[in-house]
Amino acid sequence: MKVTSEKVPDSQVELNVELEPAEIELYSEKAYKRLVKKVNIPGFRKGKTPRSVLEQYVGRGAFLDDIMNNDLSAIYGKAIEEQKIDAIDQPQIEITQIDPITFKATIPVRPTVKLGDYKNVRIEADVAEITQEQITGVIDQLRNAQAAWEPVDRDTKWDDMLTVDVEASHEGTSLGKEEGRQYQILPESQAPAPGFAEQLVEQKKGDKKNFSLSVPEDFGNQLFAGKEITFDVAISEIKEKHLPELNDDFAKVVGSDSVDKLKENIQEDLKTRAVDQSRMQHEENIVNAIVEQATIEYPPVMKDREVEMMLDEQRNQLAQAQVNLDDYLKHVNKTVDDLKAEMEPMAIRKVKGSLVLSQVSEDEKIEVVDEELTAELEKMIPADENEAKRFREAFENPVARASVMRSLRTKKTLERLVEIATSKAVKVPAKKKSPAKAKKEVKDAAE
Repeated sequence: MKVTSEKVPDSQVELNVELEPAEIELYSEKAYKRLVKKVNIPGFRKGKTPRSVLEQYVGRGAFLDDIMNNDLSAIYGKAIEEQKIDAIDQPQIEITQIDPITFKATIPVRPTVKLGDYKNVRIEADVAEITQEQITGVIDQLRNAQAAWEPVDRDTKWDDMLTVDVEASHEGTSLGKEEGRQYQILPESQAPAPGFAEQLVEQKKGDKKNFSLSVPEDFGNQLFAGKEITFDVAISEIKEKHLPELNDDFAKVVGSDSVDKLKENIQEDLKTRAVDQSRMQHEENIVNAIVEQATIEYPPVMKDREVEMMLDEQRNQLAQAQVNLDDYLKHVNKTVDDLKAEMEPMAIRKVKGSLVLSQVSEDEKIEVVDEELTAELEKMIPADENEAKRFREAFENPVARASVMRSLRTKKTLERLVEIATSKAVKVPAKKKSPAKAKKEVKDAAE
């Protein structure tokens, strides 16, 4: 087997392989043993056809195709072992010649990271401050969640809740009818079509209204998109929202002893969230600064894998909202490739950040000992006894334990980088110049 290899950009190796005649003969014999069991030739029992007859009957090309379909991975394995190539993923293989069998494999290998002067990166964290407006905002949300809706006898206005019968049609053809629908008229509402909510302001109980709306081409509801939709609406009830009074009774309903305690609890909760958000942003800023300094080379497959994981995450999030990815893409007028292209910059940042953290871990000699892993797993154990048992069984698996260990190592690395980034730079005192050197510098400057 003739094998040559060379490094190519983006942490890849290009491998060129050509089989020798003796090797082709060896693999052809294997191909014969596979093909003879599949091909029926008149005058011979299945599986008993001589090789020369079979080869003449199916053609030399069939043998070579069988070798490439069944033995190429083994041939490739021998070639990378011979060249001592540390592949980290599947190669891209291109057949360059069939007879003799010759192919080129582009192989992703381990990325390389050369860190800059990360020990001199200095970035302070933002101080997490909670304002009275934020606390009031949370209280307003709680009051709205506990609000009562009471019927009123007046014209409708924004924020009212209506009970309506609605029928939509296009050019005389009904597109659907709902009876007794609860509909809140909100200024930002786009349902069931843009402009619908505005048509229901300043109406009376018992009113019937007929109106048409031109729906944009890119509207999410494909049944309405790009059409002139006529709506027939009958209002049977008008309700207005009554917020509960902010007092100790209300505080008890939402889980606090008093209004003062409620505000205190909200402030603590907001503070905890703000601190966590500030910490994560600080860590991200530090890593980004170190990435900017670093020289990083990695195979494209790492970015592609990250994009696929992000796409799966998007798909799962949509599924939780009972939305299909294909339907979502139709709604936003995009293809899967469009979505992947949008995800690429974030995927690249994630890959580079991960590689930088891994290199810092190595340079800083950051390790996770068994005691730390055990303590972390103990924190993760569910309270339920049966779930706890299943959890312990799951984490007896070395792969699962290794995953937690990697997460802990990353956490410790980030803590180390925060320590570095928030430390005071040590100023090295300038060396005192000798009188002769100082005199020479003055003379050089004058010239």
